[in-house]
Amino acid sequence: MNTLIDKNDPEIVDKVTQLCSAILETEGYKACSSKIDAFLNDDAARSQFEEVQRKGTELEQQQQAGMQLDPEAVKEFEILRDKLEDTPAITEFFEAQSSLKAFHQNVAQHVELTLQLGKLPTKEDFIEQTGCCGGGCGCD
Repeated sequence: MNTLIDKNDPEIVDKVTQLCSAILETEGYKACSSKIDAFLNDDAARSQFEEVQRKGTELEQQQQAGMQLDPEAVKEFEILRDKLEDTPAITEFFEAQSSLKAFHQNVAQHVELTLQLGKLPTKEDFIEQTGCCGGGCGCD
C-alpha cells in the first residue's frame, strides 16, 4: 500500500521523538510513573487487585453464560472491590492511569483535529469540533 504521508519521514520522526522526550521530562509524567511503579512493586496491593480482577471476571463469565449469580459471591466481590479504595498504592495507581489516559486522549485529539482542519487548531476550533477547549481542562 502506497501512502501519501511517509510515517518514516525523518522530520516527522524527529518531532515525535522530541514530543515524547518532552512528555517524559514533565513532572506530571514522572509522578504518574512513580505511582505506577509503586503499585507494581507492592506485592500485597497487586495481589489484592488481582484477586478483585479474578473474582470480577468469574462473575462476568457466569453472567454471560446465563448462570444465576450467587448473591453471596456478588457481595464478597463488592466488599473486596470497595477495599481497593483503602489501599493508597491502588488508588494512586488508578489516578495515574486515568491521568495518562486523559493526556493521551488530549494529544491524540490535537493531532486528529490538526489533520481534519489542515491547520493548527485554535481553542475555538476545539470547542466547535468537540465541545471541549482542548486544553485538558476536564470540560469533556
